[in-house]
Amino acid sequence: MLHRVFWLYPILLVILMSACAPTYYGVSEEVWSQMTEEQQLEAIKGYNERRKIRERRRQEQARLARIEKEQEDRERQARVDAIYRGEAGRIGDLLRVSIENGKMRVGGKHRSYTPVSFTIADGEYKIIPLYSGSKYIRHSGEFEVHYHEGSLLLDIRDDSFYKAAVIVYKPEWRKGKTHEKINSGGPADFENVSVTVQALPVRRHGHH
Repeated sequence: MLHRVFWLYPILLVILMSACAPTYYGVSEEVWSQMTEEQQLEAIKGYNERRKIRERRRQEQARLARIEKEQEDRERQARVDAIYRGEAGRIGDLLRVSIENGKMRVGGKHRSYTPVSFTIADGEYKIIPLYSGSKYIRHSGEFEVHYHEGSLLLDIRDDSFYKAAVIVYKPEWRKGKTHEKINSGGPADFENVSVTVQALPVRRHGHH
């Protein structure tokens, strides 16, 4: 046993020094060709064990990240629900949004669409259904919106915000403000739409 450990030390040292060269199971081609069959089997075994350790570590990190995200989502949703119930939030944390005019991509091409209107709370994500056409020929689609700390993001693509239309809170929202010619790069691909935003009063239950 001691003999086997003794000759493994120089092999491991060479493995570390030749990390950038072409390798077999983590061993450089030159060193591999000089190893006995027993040494090669030991190298393969060590390589597989290290790979298993790395995979277990990766899975554990992914599990912890998933648990953390689920907790954050629960806390975020709890606050959203509290805002709707009037138990949390302040002016600007609950919006009424209406979108009309211009065109959106519905059914594969830019079309006029049925105006949409929705409420959204700070921290909330929503999927907004989209329709175009008449009762005889009707197309449908959807787009995602998110409101976070005064930034209203419209038409999010694959959880990426950089192509979304972003409208930042303005004091005029308290009385309602229309933002003209809004464009986006998400699935609905807004083209010169009008977005009217109004901050709804947050009525705290038990307060007058």
